[in-house]
Amino acid sequence: MIPVQQLPILAASACVRRGNEVLLVQRGKPPGLGKWAFPGGKVRFGETTVVAALRELTEECGISAHIGQMIGLYEVIHADVHFAIACYFASDPRCDLHAASDAADARWVNVNGIGALPLASNIAAVVTASDRFMTL
Repeated sequence: MIPVQQLPILAASACVRRGNEVLLVQRGKPPGLGKWAFPGGKVRFGETTVVAALRELTEECGISAHIGQMIGLYEVIHADVHFAIACYFASDPRCDLHAASDAADARWVNVNGIGALPLASNIAAVVTASDRFMTL
């Protein structure tokens, strides 16, 4: 029997936009193995969600970016896990993109083509929501 998680896990991610492209990483480990998502992960004790989003961006993609406003808090609930993910809009990516840490791949994807990829929960909705931050 798989133990059931007792409390939601706080996580943070960055929806990095570069014009009509969004940065996605392919998950190299469960949960969501093989699915495409934003760079992100668990928030460490004493770490803000903004700092966690920046750290995960660097760990998974080798880049940094300007973190802007929070797009929203998104929940992923399955039979054995519950995540609450603070997702931030990010822009002005710096450094060369490469998959690192637990990311199997990392790439810029045209926002009109994300539907062709097997996406993790909420990714398409967040990309749509991120459009409102493109002119700020």
